[in-house]
Amino acid sequence: SGDPESAQSAAATNADMLAHWIDQLIERFQAIRDGLLDDEARFAPDGVLANSFVQAWEQRARLEAGVADRRPENSDYSPIPSSSESMMGLFFGSKIAKVMGGGKEKKKDPTEYDRRRL
Repeated sequence: SGDPESAQSAAATNADMLAHWIDQLIERFQAIRDGLLDDEARFAPDGVLANSFVQAWEQRARLEAGVADRRPENSDYSPIPSSSESMMGLFFGSKIAKVMGGGKEKKKDPTEYDRRRL
């Protein structure tokens, strides 16, 4: 949406980075192309083609839901305790507070595709 001069300047300044990401896109497109041309991989529920569609579906669902980045390295953080868990932890210790609090049942992530449907 900017003018061509600004776009050219930005591309010239970041040429190495742009070339890297273009190479990444080419690799991804090549893998999808290979998956389309291979009869076995084309219909495999865990193949490159199916994984590409599942990942695209999940990313779009997260975008529409306004959910933050859910990459595996970000999901390892422990949840923030509730105020009642914090108070019980203050009086009884955090391990006993977790047992007494019972913990919350983990809800199914609506942005995760059910692969059983493939």
